[in-house]
Amino acid sequence: MWSAPKPGLVAALLRGHPPNRRHTVPVAVLQEHAVLVRHMGRLQARVSAVLADKETQLQALSAEILQLRGQLMVARTAVSWGLTWRATATHSPLKTHDRLENQALDKTKSPLQ
Repeated sequence: MWSAPKPGLVAALLRGHPPNRRHTVPVAVLQEHAVLVRHMGRLQARVSAVLADKETQLQALSAEILQLRGQLMVARTAVSWGLTWRATATHSPLKTHDRLENQALDKTKSPLQ
């Protein structure tokens, strides 16, 4: 009478291993694998944090570009109409740049300073 082979036997035969042989992995290899997987997890978390920080910086710089383009348009319009720039604008691009530069320097300072 024919009976279906056990699932483990079929899997072992498909992998090309003898069915009765147990495959053991040395403990040192398992430990090294665990260490590498933990290290890779920490590395992925660090890269994710760096990418999020860079995305925030990119958004801030994009907003600054938009603001500076608006100021440049106002300045060029004032010049083309023969008006003085200082009379038409409340914020000059140079003052805005200096203010943003000072904010960036304040962020890099240690709270203990």
